Amino acid sequence: MNLPLTEERQPRPDNVLGEGEQQKLWRCLTHQRLARYVFYRQFPINPYVVGFFCPARGTVVELDATGDPERVRYETQRRAAIEALGYKVLWIDPEELTAAPEEVVRRIIECLEADAN
Repeated sequence: MNLPLTEERQPRPDNVLGEGEQQKLWRCLTHQRLARYVFYRQFPINPYVVGFFCPARGTVVELDATGDPERVRYETQRRAAIEALGYKVLWIDPEELTAAPEEVVRRIIECLEADAN
C-alpha cells in the first residue's frame, strides 16, 4: 500500500545539502569495499524518508545538515525517532566526505560490522 507523502515523509531536497554531497556519499556507499551491502536511496521509514538505508544491517546513513538551528533541532528529533525504531543512524559530515572519502568508507564499514560478531 502506497501512502501519500506527508510533510514529514517528503524526501529532503538535494539543495539542502547540494546534489554533489549526495552523489559523493552514494559513490562511497557503492564502493567496492561495501559491495556485500545493499543500500537504498530516499528510503521510507515511517513517518520519515531517510537518505540512505541498508536493510540487512538496519543502518541509516545521512549527511549532516548543520547550520540552521531549526534544521538541527528537527534532525535531532528525527534521529531519535528513527533510533527508537531500532535502527542505527550514522551521520556523515559533508566536509569530511570531501576531504577524506576513504575515511568515510572505513567509518561506514565499522558501523555496519559493529554488532555482526
